[in-house]
Amino acid sequence: MTHTQRIIETTRKAWRPGMEGQFITHQDIARKLNLNADHVRDRLTHRPGFPAAYTFGGARRWKEDDIEEWIEQQRQAKPARRA
Repeated sequence: MTHTQRIIETTRKAWRPGMEGQFITHQDIARKLNLNADHVRDRLTHRPGFPAAYTFGGARRWKEDDIEEWIEQQRQAKPARRA
C-alpha cells in the first residue's frame, strides 16, 4: 500500500456523517487566538474541554466550527480581569 493509499484509507475510516466542516491546524488556531503555535500544540490542545482532534495520516486537525464554539464558551465562562 502506498503512502497516498494509507492516507486515503485513514481518512475514510475517520470520516463520519456530520464532519463536513473545514478542518484547521494548530497554527490556524494560534493565529485566531494570537498565541504561539507551539503553546497551542503542546498545552492548549491538551486542556480538559478543548475540542478533540481528528487525525489524518498522522496529522492532527480540528473542526473549525468546534474551535469557534470553544472560543465563544471561553468568552462566556470567564469574567473580565481587572487591571
